[in-house]
Amino acid sequence: MKFSNLNFMLSIVIFTLLLVLNITGTLAAENERSYPTHYIYNGKEISFELLNGRLAVLRSAKTKSDGFAEKVAGVLNESATEIDLGKTRWSMLELSPALSSKDVGKRIEKLSTISESEFVSPVFSLPNFDWVIVTPDILLRFKPEHIRDSDALLKSLAPDLEIVETDFGGLTGAYKLRSSSKNGFEVLAQANELSLQNQIVWAEPDFRFSALSDDEVTQTQRTVDPGSTPNPATNRDRNFDGIETAIGLIPNDPGFPNLWGANHVSQFGGTPGVDADLPQAWQITTGDSSIKILVFDNGVQQDHPDINQLPGQDFTGQNLPGGTASQTHGTRVAGVVTAKINNGLGTVGVATDCRIISARVRGDFLQSSWFVDALAYAESEGVRITTNSTATIQSSALDDKYASTYAGGMIHFKAAGNSDVSTVAYPGNLSSVNSVGALDNHVHRVFFSNYGPDLEFCAPGAYIYTTDKNSGYGFRAGS
Repeated sequence: MKFSNLNFMLSIVIFTLLLVLNITGTLAAENERSYPTHYIYNGKEISFELLNGRLAVLRSAKTKSDGFAEKVAGVLNESATEIDLGKTRWSMLELSPALSSKDVGKRIEKLSTISESEFVSPVFSLPNFDWVIVTPDILLRFKPEHIRDSDALLKSLAPDLEIVETDFGGLTGAYKLRSSSKNGFEVLAQANELSLQNQIVWAEPDFRFSALSDDEVTQTQRTVDPGSTPNPATNRDRNFDGIETAIGLIPNDPGFPNLWGANHVSQFGGTPGVDADLPQAWQITTGDSSIKILVFDNGVQQDHPDINQLPGQDFTGQNLPGGTASQTHGTRVAGVVTAKINNGLGTVGVATDCRIISARVRGDFLQSSWFVDALAYAESEGVRITTNSTATIQSSALDDKYASTYAGGMIHFKAAGNSDVSTVAYPGNLSSVNSVGALDNHVHRVFFSNYGPDLEFCAPGAYIYTTDKNSGYGFRAGS
């Protein structure tokens, strides 16, 4: 009898434990579905860190930033301060840390009910990106065999998604879709779920993320200052007057002697003769005006007198055509590429007679679709080469667009990154993109330049004299 009672009690205990474990597993799975902290890239989960003390709110069109944090504080019954995101309808709010993703979700649900909020997103982070937020838009592409039925499939798989753009980015079978949900967790979960469907190649939210990337931080903080610059009068004494010599075409641009990467004669020390032999190359060609080069960046000063360029395009929605006189990094990159030769001004670019087109994809922040749109624009403009030193998070949509333009004959370059790590920055690790690292004037890797098996080329990355904002010039460093 006692033995039977013992068996009965053990059965009860085991049953209870199994029930608890089942409930716990179910709740965990439900929590992951409802409050995901990852997205799908190339079929793999990319995990975020949830910043549980922050929320991002897309304010309604009539709601101003002033006083919005106080409104949020009243709804949530806790203090809230706003982090400046520039001239945008998005508000980044700093709150007390929540205990879990579920608690963050409850805050989002509360804020989604007020008329001042159009959309509310959790805030995540990734390496080199201070913050990443979900927008209401989802980027999606169908497999080729399902493209004919794609509209009908969308109605079946995602009836609540509105079609914003078909053949998004010039990619056949790709869509930009907009969710009716006001909850970023729900949009992220929906994109993840769609990415698992057999008919779909990829699906991902059109993420918005911080512009304070590793490349920008090091570009500002690790500038190489060579001290003094050569005297233009001395340059004239050396017959730097735009003539062909035994060593090639020597331009009359007064900053040319600063360009050790073009013609290394121990400027600022270093190893003489180790350079790109540009004077010899210029004897053969200084470029061709029919060759267009797209510069992904924060914009290029459109009226800089020493940059050979065509009108640029702004993809950030701020309607600055290519940039303004205050745009810095993009203007510096542009000068390295197409600063004019033999015009008696400043410096000279590598492919001086080619023309750059500015693709402004970096404002106060960045967004995945902007890069895809810029590549589609490059395609329409007959661009042959792109150069990109702007960090972006991994995106299946961007992978596809780089691959398709590369297959069409476009050549792509990406800065390896300035983090001193053994992996190159995305998208330089793609087979369709060439990654470029930085060398100093001793032909050593510059201490900050990334490296690794995906690195394709190296180029001068220290003591770089180039065009700068406000029609100026200066020395910079970077990959």
